[in-house]
Amino acid sequence: MAKTHADYIARVQALVKDVATKLTDPDDFTAALDAAREDLNQNHPRVMVATENGDGAAYEWVLANWIDDVSVIKAVEYPAGERIPVYLEDDEYAMVTVGSLRLLTLTPGATETIKISYTIAWTLADGDVTVPERNFEAVCNRAAAVCCRQLAAHYGQDTDPNFGQGIIQVGGKLPNYLKLAKEFMSVWTDHFETKGGDESSFSIQTSFENTNSDGRGRMFH
Repeated sequence: MAKTHADYIARVQALVKDVATKLTDPDDFTAALDAAREDLNQNHPRVMVATENGDGAAYEWVLANWIDDVSVIKAVEYPAGERIPVYLEDDEYAMVTVGSLRLLTLTPGATETIKISYTIAWTLADGDVTVPERNFEAVCNRAAAVCCRQLAAHYGQDTDPNFGQGIIQVGGKLPNYLKLAKEFMSVWTDHFETKGGDESSFSIQTSFENTNSDGRGRMFH
């Protein structure tokens, strides 16, 4: 069964073991998961591939799920399907309007296809989780690291101005939570390093025909 947002919350809570309930349940854990998801989006983005069929007239296409200031074009293959892939140079296309890619000098013919690879955001919310399940533990550990830093800050505020004496007063919780945060971060880092550090090894690629609900292509002439 696919992991739910509640599964993520429960796992982070289990990792952190905030027995003193310094963190608000579940808001702080949700915020920590949001931070982990943002890290995932920035460093290991989800890749979509839009496949478009030419008609001899269209030269611009709307890219589904494009997010301004988040999504980026990774590659434009044209003509698609060659034994050795042919990719357009950056100066051969442009995002003239948000989420709409335009070919500047080329117009695909009726027998030609263009493939546009671009990044979109992973989602991690109640009823909407697209983060790959293979990343479950890594994401939860990343969120747990955020929580532990917050707990360290809480206990740090309870210390005396004399830092060393303060650690004694809080029973070593400040350094312990900082140590835990480092350990949780290492799980996150090791997970992706094990996969070779290549985003394509853990990104989901989705091919689709960029069409409206009535079957007509979303394009501009």
